[in-house]
Amino acid sequence: MSPVHVFLSSTCYDLQDLRFELANHLRAHAFEVSQSDDYESAFRVDPRLDSVTSCLLAVERADVVVCVLDRRYGPPLPEEHAYAGRSATHAELLFAKEKSKRVFTFVRDTSLAEHQRILADGGYEPCWMESNRKECLAQLIADQRRLSDAVSQKRSNWFDQFRTSVDLKPLILKRLLDEFPEQASSFAMRADRLVRLYFQWKSAKPDGTIVGSFVNVGNGPALDVKCGWRIGQNESQCWHTQGGVAVGGEIGSKDHSGALAFSVPWGQEAVVMYCEYGTASGDRFRVEAPVRITHNGYVREGPEQFFVWIGNKNGGWRRAA
Repeated sequence: MSPVHVFLSSTCYDLQDLRFELANHLRAHAFEVSQSDDYESAFRVDPRLDSVTSCLLAVERADVVVCVLDRRYGPPLPEEHAYAGRSATHAELLFAKEKSKRVFTFVRDTSLAEHQRILADGGYEPCWMESNRKECLAQLIADQRRLSDAVSQKRSNWFDQFRTSVDLKPLILKRLLDEFPEQASSFAMRADRLVRLYFQWKSAKPDGTIVGSFVNVGNGPALDVKCGWRIGQNESQCWHTQGGVAVGGEIGSKDHSGALAFSVPWGQEAVVMYCEYGTASGDRFRVEAPVRITHNGYVREGPEQFFVWIGNKNGGWRRAA
């Protein structure tokens, strides 16, 4: 599963610390981030193009644009440029809308308060906003907020306020995970978070009893484990614990062979053994192992399937690698 590619749009010189905090926060949640001021990011420079055009190409390659507006507007682009008179950040936003990119906009609360005062009093000299570009920045915020433009251009005019990077980071993460719920799956599959259980087949009995264990081969304990069998959409939970299964451990013995004995109704052609469990990181996984009927009972058939739980309105169990 490819990570979601985020382009970070904002003025650079005044927000350098905030930009790097945001980028590191998103990378820690398995997003790919492009930012023009970080040579280690996914941002690519074309030596044949000017810097702003390189930024616009990065916007085009991105899945989503995260725009942060604060006190500065930035210098206007020269007359020969397609977005002459606009700043680079403004050009990135306009280009993203032209390309029908998904854009999330975040405005510092102090800038928004001064924007309101500038609208009410054109002579007001702001304390926070860059005073020599106050009209440009105020216009940019107004353009983003205008509902009539959003309706005609079929885009969102929604924006969020923030005070500091402390509240901005989780806010951006929530917006992105709501829009890209599969990204939570990519995050859960990181090597430092993954806990993997496998079904270890033991035997089958003529009465339909399936004997086996779910073994933890991950890098941490499996918590709140539930396992059983599924026929179609009907599930039977055979075993549940609020405790855990340590690394290298098996789910507790239920018969003399040291394995679980699943009493499955005899005669079913398609049965799936399943195990659901959580991790210390808060992720939740599900393993499914298909079995089939033979004249001697059930035998294992086919590869296991592995799922991760996406806990939001568009979520549910998602197939993982």
